[in-house]
Amino acid sequence: MTSGTSHDLVSLWGSSSDNVFAVGASGVIYRYDGSTWSSMTSDTTSQLHGVWGSSSDNVFTIGDGGIVLHYDGSNWSKMTSNTTKDLYGIWGSSSDNVFAVGDSGTIIRYNGSVWSDITSSSNTNNLYGVWAALQTMSSRSVPAGLSSSTTAAPGAP
Repeated sequence: MTSGTSHDLVSLWGSSSDNVFAVGASGVIYRYDGSTWSSMTSDTTSQLHGVWGSSSDNVFTIGDGGIVLHYDGSNWSKMTSNTTKDLYGIWGSSSDNVFAVGDSGTIIRYNGSVWSDITSSSNTNNLYGVWAALQTMSSRSVPAGLSSSTTAAPGAP
């Protein structure tokens, strides 16, 4: 199966086999409907590194320069992330509990309304992935993957 793009695609997320999103170089976003990949308009040329959603009409993608885009089921729109650091990983437990991580220990959290900074245990390493155990999930318990080790946000178990 081909996507139809010559750009690198670096992250995938889907809510089902007929609703899959792929993001990558030069702001490329593609959506798979179960039979065909279609290009979507992102209005950015920034490298996109991660994509995650809580449903087919609530999808986020993150990337260089702190860019965060949100898909509402119809269109992608830019959000204010309150960082200019490159963001590499994104994950959430719900539409109002989403985390993104990136350069220099950056961790930001979306509460359903705004993105806010979270201090990351004095860590200045780049963070490339984020996840958490749902039973311990809170705004202060976000283990974040590093290139060769793991760190946790303040208050993490």
